[in-house]
Amino acid sequence: MLENWATIKAKALKILGKDAVIPDPKFISKLNADFEAKAATWRKAREEMEAQVLEFQNVQSKNRNLIQQFADKLSGDDFQLDTKDKENVKKIKEAQGLFDSEFKDVLSDLDDAIKGFGELDKHLMFLRKYKPGT
Repeated sequence: MLENWATIKAKALKILGKDAVIPDPKFISKLNADFEAKAATWRKAREEMEAQVLEFQNVQSKNRNLIQQFADKLSGDDFQLDTKDKENVKKIKEAQGLFDSEFKDVLSDLDDAIKGFGELDKHLMFLRKYKPGT
């Protein structure tokens, strides 16, 4: 902030003459220090948010994989029923249909969450490009 003060002051003195007195702003070094401290806090907060989003993406992906694996296990399970009995086969298919429907919804919700965190991550990456004014 006011990095060009010395240059501007010199130009102004040239215009005003050698008898002119221009006071120096004693607050410049404090302004710069305050700004740099706040900029560092901003960068740290942004980096922490990026890390949190990545952790959420990873945990949601892990959860999705675990649920998908369990759904796949159930889809081929006979639930220890005799599959030679046609009534049992009908019950198994009906139960598997319930599981398939529920897991489809859960997996869809997880896909949406993962996609949402991906979008949030893009916005955070855009914030990396933001340079606070000086």
